[in-house]
Amino acid sequence: MVRLASALLLVSALLGCSEAGGPARARHLLIVTVDTLRADRLGSYGGPNRPSPTLDGLAAEGVRFASAFTPRALTLPSMTTFFTSRYLDEHGVLDNRMVVGDDQVLLAEHLAAAGFRTRAWSASRILAPERAHIEQGFAAGDYRFEADERRMTDEAAAFLRDEFGRGGRREFLWVHFMRPHKPYKPPPPFDRRFVDPDYRGRHDGSSANLDRIYLEREALAPADRRHIEALYDGTIAYVDSLVAELLAALDASGEARDTLVVFAADHGEDLYSHHFYYYHANSVYRSSTQVPLVFRQPGAVRSGAVVDGIAESVDLVPTVLRWLSVEPLGGAGALRGIDLSPLLVADATGSATPRELSVAQWSDEIYAIRGRRWLYVHNPGKVAPDGPPVAGRYPIAEEELYDLEADPDEQRNVVASHPAEAQQLRAALERWKAGLVRGEAARADSDERKAELEALGYIDDSWRRGKAGKREP
Repeated sequence: MVRLASALLLVSALLGCSEAGGPARARHLLIVTVDTLRADRLGSYGGPNRPSPTLDGLAAEGVRFASAFTPRALTLPSMTTFFTSRYLDEHGVLDNRMVVGDDQVLLAEHLAAAGFRTRAWSASRILAPERAHIEQGFAAGDYRFEADERRMTDEAAAFLRDEFGRGGRREFLWVHFMRPHKPYKPPPPFDRRFVDPDYRGRHDGSSANLDRIYLEREALAPADRRHIEALYDGTIAYVDSLVAELLAALDASGEARDTLVVFAADHGEDLYSHHFYYYHANSVYRSSTQVPLVFRQPGAVRSGAVVDGIAESVDLVPTVLRWLSVEPLGGAGALRGIDLSPLLVADATGSATPRELSVAQWSDEIYAIRGRRWLYVHNPGKVAPDGPPVAGRYPIAEEELYDLEADPDEQRNVVASHPAEAQQLRAALERWKAGLVRGEAARADSDERKAELEALGYIDDSWRRGKAGKREP
C-alpha cells in the first residue's frame, strides 16, 4: 500500500486515464453498491417487474451505462478491481479467500491523501474490515460492517443528514448492500409484492431449494421460474427502498448538488440462465458479469442519458478522480481503466470513446472476451468449475462463441461454424493478457478466517483438502 504520506505525482495520459487537472465538478462522492444484482432485473435495464423505482429514477436523472461489466462474478475480486482500477491478474485477488495486498492503492487512499474524509458501511462479511483489507484508506472505525441492512441504512443516513459536508471537508461515503444475494427472502411486504398469489409450487427461494435445483438439474416449469424471480425482485425492491432513504438523507444535507452519486453492483446472478444455476461464482456469462452503472449529479452530469458502449468496473477510479480533480497516488501506471468522465457531460460521439472489448474470467483458468457482437470463452484446461454454494459441476467447453446479435442470452455455442471469429477474439485475448501489469501476488486468507467463511456458507471445505478438484468460492 502506498502510504497516505506519499507525495502526489503528476500524471500523464495512459490507457485513457490522464491527469486530473481543471476545477472539480463535485466536492463530494457517494458510492452505493449492491451485491448480486442482475442488471436486467432493474426497470431501467428492462426488468419486467420494475422493482426499482428509486434506482430507475437515479438513472433518469443521470447517465446510465447500458453495457458495463465486471471481471469476475465474485465479490472480493470484483470490488478490488472496482476500487484499484486493476485487473484480477494484476492485483492478484482471484477469489473470496484472498486478501488485498498492501501494495495495492484503493480509491479511498487516493481521496484521503487529497484531504477527503472517508467513511463506509458494508453489509457483506466478505468485505468486513480486517478480513480482506479492502478498507485501506479509511481511518480506524470509519469503515464499518453491519449485517443488518436496516440498521446499516439508519446509521449511514444519519451520517449523511447530520455530518456529511460539515466542517468544510470533502467527503467520500461508500455503502454496500448484501441483498439480493441468495437466499431470495425479502422481508414483508416485499415478500409478496411480485409473487402470484395463486402459485402453489414447492419453490421458495431458500438456499437449500435453489442449490437442489442446480444439483439435480431440475427442469422448472415457467410458473416456478417466475415465482423464484418474483422473490429475487422482492429483495431488489427492499434494497431500492433503503437506497431511497440514503438519497433523501443526502438531499436533507444540502450537499446533493455538490455530490457525485455512483450506483453499481459487484456482479449479477445466473438466475437459471445457464446450467440450472441460481448463483454467480462459476459463470462468465452476461447474466452474472453485466452490472448496472449509473452516475448522477444534478446540474453537472447530463440527465437521462444512456451510453451503449462497453464499460468496465476498472473504469471507476480514473473517472471519479478526474471528476473530483484528484491526482492519483503513485502515478497513472497503476490505473488501468478508461476515464469515462467526458461521457457524463457529452454524447458518446464526443471526446471519450467507450472500449471495444471487455474481459471476464473464472480464477486464472477460464477467460471470456466480449465485443459488440461476439462473446468468446477460452477454457484450455477444460476446467468445470465445481463448488460453492454446493459441489456441482458447471460445464464450460474448451471454446465457446456466442453471436450476441442473434443470441443475446448466450445459449447457442457457434464456435464450430465461426472459426475465424473465434480465432480473432482468441488473439485479442492473448494480446490483452500480454499487456497486463502484474503486481505482488495477493496472499491467501488465514485458516481462521476461512473457517469463519465456511461456517457462514460463503466457501466450502476444499481449502482443508488442498483445494482438490477445482472447487471455488
